[in-house]
Amino acid sequence: MFFFLWIVFNRKASFALRISFLIAKQALHSGSCHSGFGEAMSKPVIICVDDEKTVLSSLKGQLKRALGKEYSIETAESGNDALELYEELFEDRIEMPVVISDYIMPGMKGDELLKRFHVLSPKMLKILLTGQANTKGVTNAVNYANLYRYIAKPWEQEDLILTVTEAIRSYFREKQLAEQNEKLRASEEKYRGIFENAVEGIFQSTPDGRFISANPALARIMGYDSPDELLSSVTDIAKQLYVCLEDREKIVEILRENGRVSGFETQFYGKDGSTIWASMTFRDVRDSHNNVLYYEGSIVDITARREKERAERDREAAQAANKAKSAFLASMSHEIRTPMNAVVGMTDLTLQTDLDAEQRENLQTVKDSARYLLEIINDILDFSKLEAGKVEPEYIDFDLKNALRGVMRTFSFQAGEKKLSLDLDMADDVERYVRGDPVRLRQILVNLIGNAFKFTEKGGITVTVRSGPESASGESDEESLLSDKIPLLFSVRDTGIGIPEEKQSKIFEVFGQADTSVTRKYGGTGLGLAICRQLTELMGGSIQVGSEDGKGSTFSFSVIFELGDPEKIRAEERKKERTEPAQAARSLNILVAEDNPINTKVAVKFLTRLGHSPFTAADGKEVLSVLSGGDFDLVLMDVEMPGMDGLEATRRIRDGEAGQENRRVPVIAMTAHALSEFREKCEAAGMDDFVTKPVDFYDLNTIIGKHIQIDGDDFPDSQKPGVSHTEEHLINRKEALRRFGGDESFLLEMFEVFVESTPEMIDDLQQAISGNNMEDIAIYAHSFKGTCGMIEADSCRNIATQLEQAARKEKSEQIRPLFERLEQELAKVIAEIG
Repeated sequence: MFFFLWIVFNRKASFALRISFLIAKQALHSGSCHSGFGEAMSKPVIICVDDEKTVLSSLKGQLKRALGKEYSIETAESGNDALELYEELFEDRIEMPVVISDYIMPGMKGDELLKRFHVLSPKMLKILLTGQANTKGVTNAVNYANLYRYIAKPWEQEDLILTVTEAIRSYFREKQLAEQNEKLRASEEKYRGIFENAVEGIFQSTPDGRFISANPALARIMGYDSPDELLSSVTDIAKQLYVCLEDREKIVEILRENGRVSGFETQFYGKDGSTIWASMTFRDVRDSHNNVLYYEGSIVDITARREKERAERDREAAQAANKAKSAFLASMSHEIRTPMNAVVGMTDLTLQTDLDAEQRENLQTVKDSARYLLEIINDILDFSKLEAGKVEPEYIDFDLKNALRGVMRTFSFQAGEKKLSLDLDMADDVERYVRGDPVRLRQILVNLIGNAFKFTEKGGITVTVRSGPESASGESDEESLLSDKIPLLFSVRDTGIGIPEEKQSKIFEVFGQADTSVTRKYGGTGLGLAICRQLTELMGGSIQVGSEDGKGSTFSFSVIFELGDPEKIRAEERKKERTEPAQAARSLNILVAEDNPINTKVAVKFLTRLGHSPFTAADGKEVLSVLSGGDFDLVLMDVEMPGMDGLEATRRIRDGEAGQENRRVPVIAMTAHALSEFREKCEAAGMDDFVTKPVDFYDLNTIIGKHIQIDGDDFPDSQKPGVSHTEEHLINRKEALRRFGGDESFLLEMFEVFVESTPEMIDDLQQAISGNNMEDIAIYAHSFKGTCGMIEADSCRNIATQLEQAARKEKSEQIRPLFERLEQELAKVIAEIG
């Protein structure tokens, strides 16, 4: 294409076509080249145009001598030649600051040529040479070519050189100015972008408090739709925006002293009247006479950060308050439990002596009152621990039916005294053996049933248990079965005074009761139902109440359990079966560390009654001294004693200060502190176990047995381990009697049925064994296991279980020996039944 056009030019194509071609070619190059200010590839060129060769040669020579090697001088003898020269130089990106042209030339006059050059390069400076006073040509060049100067022929060399050098300087000054302007424009554009798009609010304001400028971010922070709305609406920054006028005065004072404010935090009013926390950074701008012209700076919205900090402070304050409350409750618990230990202990001791009916009744009232006081203390501590998130549910296997019966037995005497019915309605499809927290379940039921008795004078109380339709997470029955989840619904219904509808929403609140007079008439802390609500939520459920004033109430709650292991539950129940304290197999030397003389007296009496030899110490130092000089099996250590407390004494025992032989002597903590943190302190000090005051000495007897290893030779023959329980009593008569509701005659009938039916069952089992039929052996062993379980013949039941498992696993070599053991054990059981 370019080649074709070049042919056209050489054939003297029209001038207009050639100019259009040159303009089009310049459009293909960068804009800076088109303007004449592009980066040149070589030194700048001064173009000289004249149709007389001698004039052109003289002009070139004078300029060359004057300008030196910094510039090149190129010549053309006509307008067309000059345009072709321009094209070549332009192709090579040569800078052309000045063109000098004669006016009178054949074909194209000088003013027309300069006009064309102006079209091609407006920034190029044009000088016209004229030999006559042709005002028309000069005027045309001025008007249409932006003529810089004209020089009359013949010219003076000095005038020529001065004009050209001034033109060159002027060109480059304009170029430099243009570049500076471009940089300034780019900088302003950049600043404008930052100003418009910044997240921070940017502003300028007058010293008297009016905005000069504001960016969109500042308008948004202040709640305005645009900077214009902000500027027009806020005419007095101090009065309209500052929440605290003193902050404005502080800022002005800082500016006066330092000239700058950094990170100053204050509050502003938004357009809607809301308050905004902001961090301000700005400075004053002064003139040459140090007068403040205006302020400029930025504002960052820190409302979210401030709210977070406030929430954090509130949380820390709440934690500190909870910690202080826990410390107070622990201290209160200790101070109350210490004398209560003596009250309960001495009452128990006295009740075991010979008393007449009135004395026994009076002492029982004292004991009941002490227990009630302890329940109140426990309510407060339980709520404190729940509120602090320090209660975690236990997950153990237990017999739900037995647990419910235990709760009902707790209230059976109260029901008899008030002549109220007390019924348990447990649906047949409710799983008996479950995994969960029986202690917390009992706590909820005791609270609800206790309340029902408190507010019921006639009629009765019914406890119902049903399988729940869904779990707390919304699982269906099928999903619950697949995940071993057992949602259960419990309800406690009474025929008492009821609760007015408007009061029902408040009763689960802390210290909430239906009537302020209730506390005086019926007693209680007002924490019981709040604790029930938190415990049910802890176990994945919820609680609600339905009631009608004067017609009774129904409290319903849901709990999520899992399937339990029946065999494991039975084994644990047998382990935990508590018997009355009896004379010990051998007397233990027990050191009682207690500073309270009454508590010491109670402990000594109980330990003596159990057959042990108690010694006493009143503080930690005395413990170390007594322990060092004697042979002790165990230490009962009060935690809080004057001087050296029990924790420090235990640490020193473990360090060997009471003798190396006593470093591992069992130490049982006795403390009125009931919080879990205190138990952790005891464990950290090296204590082996923990009992809470008032001490249940039956529990203490169990704990002592757990930590004292007694050699077999120390037992009488009838009490050696592994023989005592099973050989003396093959049937757990106490548990069997409990199973049949305490009906002794019915239990005897069941014994007779057992004796009559077992020979046939043994025959069936023996025939299956003879035929080596493992399936039948498992079935008959399973059936026999259930029969033994009915009367709590544990030894037979255990052997039948092993036989069933061996048959199911087809371990034929174990079948015959197990069957023979079962026959031997069964003979002993039948002999015990008599």
